Amino acid sequence: IIALVAVTAAFAVWKFWPEPVEPLDPPAVLTQKLESAPAEQKVIAAHDLIRHGPAARVEVRSALSQHQRYEPEVVAPLVQATMKNRDYRSMPTLFELLEHEDPVVRGRAGAAVQKILGANFEFQANAPPEERRRVIELMKSDYQQAQGRFSEVYGSQN
Repeated sequence: IIALVAVTAAFAVWKFWPEPVEPLDPPAVLTQKLESAPAEQKVIAAHDLIRHGPAARVEVRSALSQHQRYEPEVVAPLVQATMKNRDYRSMPTLFELLEHEDPVVRGRAGAAVQKILGANFEFQANAPPEERRRVIELMKSDYQQAQGRFSEVYGSQN
């Protein structure tokens, strides 16, 4: 019985022991990689910024504001990080990205705007441009009305 318990315990420890997590580079290092690393490492750096959460809010906001410099594979995770952080200060950039040429970027920007505003506008990244523009105008109108309450809801964001 003791041997069976020991084997079962060993199996449970082996099966459920968490995988070691690679340490993250600091947000400043990751943003440097966005500027100078090869394309594949830029994508990894953008995904790592998501893992930093609010600690990387300023760096993500800065990188996202320069989205024209990056491939869609880099912009999409930056938008995802913005959504995760509910960074309302990035809303003007998110509105730009609602009209991005890449539908994945448009879709993530739509999800981010909706999450930050706390409303479902049923934005569809693959909808015809006229329909997207109509929904974007509704989103912008809601944003203008809610702008003064963001700091109350989300707190001060540096």
